[in-house]
Amino acid sequence: QKERFLPYGAGVLTAVIFGFSFMFTKLTLPAFGGDIFHMLSYRFLLATAVMGLLWAFRLIRPRYRGKPVGQLFLIGLLQPVLYFICETLGLRLLPSSQAGLMIALIPVLVTILGAVFLQEKPTWLQTLFILVSVGGVMAINLAGGLQGGTDLVGVALLGGAVLAGAVYNILSRRASRAFQPVEVTWLMLCIGAVLFTLIAWTRIAAQGLPWQSYFAPLRDLRGMLTLTYLSVLSTVAAFFLLNYILSKLE
Repeated sequence: QKERFLPYGAGVLTAVIFGFSFMFTKLTLPAFGGDIFHMLSYRFLLATAVMGLLWAFRLIRPRYRGKPVGQLFLIGLLQPVLYFICETLGLRLLPSSQAGLMIALIPVLVTILGAVFLQEKPTWLQTLFILVSVGGVMAINLAGGLQGGTDLVGVALLGGAVLAGAVYNILSRRASRAFQPVEVTWLMLCIGAVLFTLIAWTRIAAQGLPWQSYFAPLRDLRGMLTLTYLSVLSTVAAFFLLNYILSKLE
């Protein structure tokens, strides 16, 4: 009974953690001057450090020897790297109402890809509730009306985010046959930390800023406290729970 209901409890908890992450992101960004990639660098570096401590104290024991690690590198490039880049840049070009409508399509695409590549065909009742869920998101966004015009580059970028999020779900589900959830999560965080930090330093260099500016956010105590939520709960805990769910449920 516990094994049957734990994944659903984990799903609810993951949704709550990710839901609050938008508020905490808004609270954290001022410490980074609104630079999302600078913040993502800190977020994933801290998350990787937390996982490293858990590994050092033997609370987790990821093992990769003899396993197809290449699968995990592809997963890490899709989520968090490609997804966050496409979503962040797309949100700058499209109104939030249009962005919400597009991101809501991820469950639909996951269902289609799952049926094609994993032979996990949903029942009519599951399909109904998927449509109800997506329809609810669309109704919330449409209630405020669609603002502004449509930017085709923004649409393409958010389409990339939708595709990256959907394919990540499929690949993580498939990888669960060879890897434990903690092994998938650990490599995802390491890839995110390395690539987002490279992007942050590249932007600092391109803008001609001193190298010390990378460490300037450390002076903002409030920003660092809210960053802790994003790193420990919304990154380490939530991604672990998400990978655990995908290893247990279609």
